[in-house]
Amino acid sequence: MTILPIITLFDCTRVIVLFLSWFLFAVLLLFIFFCSYKKKLHIFEILFIWMIVWIITNSLSSILLVNLKLISMPNDFQKFLNHFFQRVLLYPLIITIFFDLCVRVKNYVRQSLLIIICIFLLSLLENQFISLAGLENKDYHITDSIIQWGLTVFITLLLWIWFRKKSLTRENDDPVLTRKI
Repeated sequence: MTILPIITLFDCTRVIVLFLSWFLFAVLLLFIFFCSYKKKLHIFEILFIWMIVWIITNSLSSILLVNLKLISMPNDFQKFLNHFFQRVLLYPLIITIFFDLCVRVKNYVRQSLLIIICIFLLSLLENQFISLAGLENKDYHITDSIIQWGLTVFITLLLWIWFRKKSLTRENDDPVLTRKI
């Protein structure tokens, strides 16, 4: 006679709280790492990239969650916080770090490789969070995630290049900014 372990609601809640605490700890460490290392991006570029990624991911998230109903969000507040923190903090942080790495690399092939690695890393992270965080996957596949993050990174990259060109030409054309004190 075998005794099967019975998982209670209390045990499931403890696992979710443990996962959420490890997730927040990892995001905090990544954020501290991001704040402490020397960046090549200007602070306005970082804020611009962060806000563009935030706008795109929240728009796509609402389309996927509400309109297409590919993923349904449970009514658990902890799971909602997990989803919120990954959309507002983790994904923009990862994309900003990869864009900063792209500025450091001068070879276009290596920059393209970094962008592709960023897209696949974000897709894998999202699929892990869907499976581990208890989101109800109705008809969501890895290809949907790759397309979503490919569009997000590509649109953000184009807007960031546009912003960088505009800000650099504005700094070079402005006599107040270019005069020596």
